[in-house]
Amino acid sequence: MRRRNTATSFLYHVFFFVLLWVCVSHGALGGTEYDRVIAKLNEEIILVSDLREILRERRGVLNTPDPIAAADSEIVKALLDRMLLLSAAKRSSAPVPDQEICEQVESMVQEAKSHYPSQSAFMKDVVEQFGSLEKFKRDLQRRATIDYKISRLVASRFTITDADIAEYERECKAAGRSPESYHLRRIGVPVDNETSGGRRQALARVSALLKSATAQGLSFSEAARRFTEIPGEKEIGGDLGYLPSDKLAPELRSAVANLSPGQVTEPLIAGNFACIFYLEGKRGARSSLYEKRFLESREALLTDLRRKACLTVYDSRLIRKIPTEYQHCLQQSSSTHADKHPSSESNVKKPQEGTPITGETSSARTFRIRLPWSKKTR
Repeated sequence: MRRRNTATSFLYHVFFFVLLWVCVSHGALGGTEYDRVIAKLNEEIILVSDLREILRERRGVLNTPDPIAAADSEIVKALLDRMLLLSAAKRSSAPVPDQEICEQVESMVQEAKSHYPSQSAFMKDVVEQFGSLEKFKRDLQRRATIDYKISRLVASRFTITDADIAEYERECKAAGRSPESYHLRRIGVPVDNETSGGRRQALARVSALLKSATAQGLSFSEAARRFTEIPGEKEIGGDLGYLPSDKLAPELRSAVANLSPGQVTEPLIAGNFACIFYLEGKRGARSSLYEKRFLESREALLTDLRRKACLTVYDSRLIRKIPTEYQHCLQQSSSTHADKHPSSESNVKKPQEGTPITGETSSARTFRIRLPWSKKTR
């Protein structure tokens, strides 16, 4: 049971952050977005909006008018990899825990709402793009289900035993690494090193900020978005992601070692800031090994899928950015069709170059619900 719980936790960790990234966007899209087909990988249609979504997730490029120009081979590889996994996941018959996914969707909606000044401001954006809150939730649930299937598909390719964990711990020890890691957030204020009481004052100030946030009923991430003064961390709620134990400063490592998820440290100095750290999660050897095996298994699956892939590209600029891993499966027709004028054919099942389809029929509808997020998790 313990291995199953660890696996489930990691799978939700994977799609939770990926789906949050799907939601990242600033600036209006002006309602229904004009889209077009730019490639076909096996039977999967690839749209301009798919490429735009990857750019947001991997690079933080928001609403670029020309995603193909902004992309490089690394971005195109990430897009093609995702499409291959999506296609494989669609063939999977693994059961989906609908209730748990619905709970995750509700959590994401609440997270999205926390970035708005009011309920009415949040609903204005939701209704403008999706028509209703329920339609927004259904779209999130669809994406969550796909990512869950992909994660289960990858996870079904390996197992972890107690002997594997013991061996992993020995490997970490021999390499001078700790198998433990901590998911941390923080609130911080700068220390005035020009005055004798600068450190003491900063520590007292950050403590007072957290007390004020607690009195207002704010979560730690909400408090960080409102109060932290560390550059670049207000937008991400002070999220530092998972940090290996051996990479933490000795004082911080001692402070978090005995915490349980949901607890905070006493105020302490980290660099030029007085900080309070919040333990969001903790991974031991089992979880760290699971993530390692998951990523290895994912790459092995992709290697096999790429070997059998068939890729047709309908934009000459995109052909020049196809990564090495996909060069072998490029069809000869790509170069001859890529420079043709857009076709008026509207059948997405058999696309011609430049086929227009609206955001309503796109398989990768673009979100613009505001969620400041900048963590890469895949």
